[in-house]
Amino acid sequence: MMDLPFGNRLEFARGDNACFGRTTAFAALGPVADFTAGVTDDAHWARAVLFSKDADRDDPVYLLVRDDVSRPDAATSVNWWIMTRTVAPDGLTKPGVVPINITHEEWVRNMGQNWANALKAKPRTPAPEAPDDAPAAPAAPETMPVLAGQLHHFPGMCGVDVDLFIAAPAAPRILTDAASTGKIPYCQAPGLYETQQLVRISQPAGQPYLTLITPRWPGSAAPAYRAIAGGAGVAVSSPGREDRLFLGAAPVAYKDAVVEIAARGGFARRGGPLPLRLMVLDGTITAGGITLTAKDSAALAYDGAAITLYCAKGAPVEVTLAPALRGTTVTRVDE
Repeated sequence: MMDLPFGNRLEFARGDNACFGRTTAFAALGPVADFTAGVTDDAHWARAVLFSKDADRDDPVYLLVRDDVSRPDAATSVNWWIMTRTVAPDGLTKPGVVPINITHEEWVRNMGQNWANALKAKPRTPAPEAPDDAPAAPAAPETMPVLAGQLHHFPGMCGVDVDLFIAAPAAPRILTDAASTGKIPYCQAPGLYETQQLVRISQPAGQPYLTLITPRWPGSAAPAYRAIAGGAGVAVSSPGREDRLFLGAAPVAYKDAVVEIAARGGFARRGGPLPLRLMVLDGTITAGGITLTAKDSAALAYDGAAITLYCAKGAPVEVTLAPALRGTTVTRVDE
C-alpha cells in the first residue's frame, strides 16, 4: 500500500484509510471484457472495474471505475496519478516540474501548491535552439493549470495519451499537483526520473464516483463523452462507433437508440471491427437485435455471421435474437 495521497485510490477525510480488503467478484470474458470488484475489510469502500477490450489497434479500450462509500460523516477524495508530458516535458530523462528533493511530509502539507511553488522558484532561461527539422518538444506550462469540468486530456509519456472522463460527480471539484521521484522503483536504470500529475476529485460523505479512463493514440480523433443513466453510465461517440458502459451500486435501467439495459452493469459497442459486442452483469442488455441475459456475467461478440458467447462454465446465460437474426449460430466458450 502506498502512503497517501499517492496511489490511484479513494481516501477518507476522517478515520482509518487502510485499504486492505477482499475481492468480491471476478470475470474474464474472452476478448470482449473483464470485470472485478472488491471491498475493504471495514466495508466502507467498494470499488468495481469494467475493462472493455480492443479488437485491433484502432479499437478503443476503456477502464470504467466505480467507487462507492458508506462511512458516515466522512468526506472523500479519489486520487488519479497520470504519467503525462504536461508535468514531464523531457520524458523520463530529466526531472519534471516539481523537484525530487521535496520530503513526503512537505509535499502533503503543500498539496495543491507544490507545482505552483516550483514554478515560482524556477529561474527563467531561454529555450535552446533546435535544428529546423527537429520536432518541437512540448513546453512545460508557465502556470499550474486549473482543472474544471468532466473531461480532461493528458498527452502521454510513452506514446499513448489518455482521456479522463468524470461521470460522477457531474460537477467535480478537482485539485491538481505534481510529484517527482528519482530512481524509478520498478526500473533500476540510473538517470531516469518519474514525475506524475495528480487529479484529485473530492465530494461530501456518501457520494459515489464513476470515472472512465480511455487511452488513445496521439493525434487520433477525440471522442464525445457524456454521462448517462443518472451518473451510472457513460456514452462514448466516435466516427463509425457507439459505446455504452454502465456500473451501478443497484441495478441500472436505461434505454436509448443504441442500447437497452436492466442490469448492475454492462457494456455495448456497435461498430468497429465487429458489428456488435455486449457484456452484462446480473441482468439483461439489448443492442442490434441481440439480447444477452445472465445472472452473474457474460459477454458476446457478433461478427456479422455468427455469435461467440463467453461466460463461466455452467453459468445460466440466455441469448435472444430478433426475427431478422434467428438462425444465427451461437457458439459458447466457457471461461
